[in-house]
Amino acid sequence: MQGKINSEQAEIAVSAAATAYESVYPDMYYKMQPFIVSACDQMDRYEYSAPTRVGIQQTSDRLYTEMCKIYPEFTYYAGANAQRFGGRGLFNTFLDILLLNELFGRRRY
Repeated sequence: MQGKINSEQAEIAVSAAATAYESVYPDMYYKMQPFIVSACDQMDRYEYSAPTRVGIQQTSDRLYTEMCKIYPEFTYYAGANAQRFGGRGLFNTFLDILLLNELFGRRRY
């Protein structure tokens, strides 16, 4: 399926981003960002309306599954504090925020 990221592409993107920004952000951000950009590229191509809460959550759930295949350590972060953040966990909430930030940075609503 077009738009999916494999582990080699993810590692290259992480290395390039870390070099470009001199590791200003935590390593987790650099690991997540290629997935987020790819998902937003797909949303820009196929969706013409503003994203809904359900759509963002479905996208972040799909990204979480893809990311955990490449970065199994993410499962630890996703399980922590799940009940305190609407049952989705802090990791998924953070992923939602990053998705919205990327989308709103590209579009004007």
